[in-house]
Amino acid sequence: MAEEVRVAATESDVIRVNDFRKAYTTLIGKPFLAVERLSFGVDYGEVFCLLGVNGAGKSTTFKTLTAHTTPTQGQVTIEQYDIQKEFSKARKLIGYCPQHDAIFPLMTVMEHLNFYAVIKGLPVSKRYDVIEKLVKELSLDDFRETQAGLLSGGNKRKLSVGIAIMGNPPIILLDEPSAGMDPEARRFMWQVVSNISRRDKNSAVILTTHSMEEAEALSTKIGIMVRGGIFRCFGSSQHIKSKYGTGFELEIKIHKPTFQEKVDFAKQLGFKEPITNLMNLWKGLLKCRNINDIIIEQVTDVGIGSDLYKEAE
Repeated sequence: MAEEVRVAATESDVIRVNDFRKAYTTLIGKPFLAVERLSFGVDYGEVFCLLGVNGAGKSTTFKTLTAHTTPTQGQVTIEQYDIQKEFSKARKLIGYCPQHDAIFPLMTVMEHLNFYAVIKGLPVSKRYDVIEKLVKELSLDDFRETQAGLLSGGNKRKLSVGIAIMGNPPIILLDEPSAGMDPEARRFMWQVVSNISRRDKNSAVILTTHSMEEAEALSTKIGIMVRGGIFRCFGSSQHIKSKYGTGFELEIKIHKPTFQEKVDFAKQLGFKEPITNLMNLWKGLLKCRNINDIIIEQVTDVGIGSDLYKEAE
């Protein structure tokens, strides 16, 4: 609520989402509400993490930030450009890594980086140095001439992130950047993203993730989304942990008694007949508890208590 009030009162944030709502109409039935009244702002030097399960509205928010879809209600601005009216100006500021890798399977890693360097307008004199730095930063040195379609899932994500951050864009949008990566590659990716946001504080980063660990490692502030696209909580990782991370976790390990211990227990209850198996023991315990004989008779492989019979066997 405090963030909603702050965003409504100021327009200084480099990325500003104010009272954003998105509903999808259907042919039959009620409209599907993907995001309900979302407000947040991100400034240079900040990493904002949208955390939530599938269907919480993270990708819908990203699609709106990249003008892939239009808001049903509210205003979204990037560097004060309204994305509904001036996206042609805003998009020149954005580096975007989509959820699904937008790469060409037959092009090599170097061909990709050269291709996007030309699209982004990097000067020819600086192109080589920029690409070489990216290749080393992302540990793609061994895969320079490998076709993108033959890369592992983790290396495809690295390439997609490399394309997004090329040329130091002021706005960086990363949709689940570490998906499919092994733990070592994921940690490495976190370091890369962290360096981008903090380097001269010239970039504002928004990323989505399922992992609280990733959000905590990277972000300066976190918004946890739930189904219906609303924030359940918002703030720094320390603020969220302090507010919601109270209480204790209790772990109980129960000793599983041996068959002999069960027999001894039955004898203590007064069962005098010989006990040869679990079924025999179970019926004996029921008798000790004065359970009606009619119930005991149903604990057979064809009776009402067949499940109990099979479990006891």
